[in-house]
Amino acid sequence: MKINRLWGLALGLLCAFQAHGQQYSTSILYNVGVPVSNTTDYLKTTSFRGVSVTPRIHFNDRFSLGVTAGWNVFYEKRAPDTYPYGDGSTTLHGTQFRYINAIPLHVSPQLHFGGAEARFKPYVGLGVGTTYFIQNTNMGLYSFREKEWLLGLYPEVGVVLFPLRNDWHVTVSGKYNHLFGAGELPTQGYVGINLGVTRYLWGR
Repeated sequence: MKINRLWGLALGLLCAFQAHGQQYSTSILYNVGVPVSNTTDYLKTTSFRGVSVTPRIHFNDRFSLGVTAGWNVFYEKRAPDTYPYGDGSTTLHGTQFRYINAIPLHVSPQLHFGGAEARFKPYVGLGVGTTYFIQNTNMGLYSFREKEWLLGLYPEVGVVLFPLRNDWHVTVSGKYNHLFGAGELPTQGYVGINLGVTRYLWGR
């Protein structure tokens, strides 16, 4: 329910800025996630299971405001070993399966370069929002979970390339997801390498 309320609030912010003649876009991107920072203490494998969607309002050729929602799933199988359990006074021996589900939701203002008619349109942005971050460790009959809403910053650089058809354009971007620690989870981070499409529409 909490993520539904946040999503509704974010979309409400976009609707509040609507005006006749503005340009709108929607980006759908496939995300590859590379863990960095403290996240690599838990797992080190790259995530090839990720997606994000961003509806966006373009106030002019240079500035836009969007809302990004996404999902990345990380997975790593650890070789059989002896692992601490609980407060560390007990150990368990076996194979561990480690998962991270990261579900970001953030407002993403961007600056655009190149002009509306350019075939090569770079952009930079800095998102601000939250990520629902879940660490899940399975080991035999045991399962351990840590989950928190982590505040985050999401700097991004990308480019919108040549049009395909019907106002659809190829889009490539890189994003750093910096998540501040909370509860039992320290600061987390992962780099997103994103490829997909963006469609532009004019408001009526």
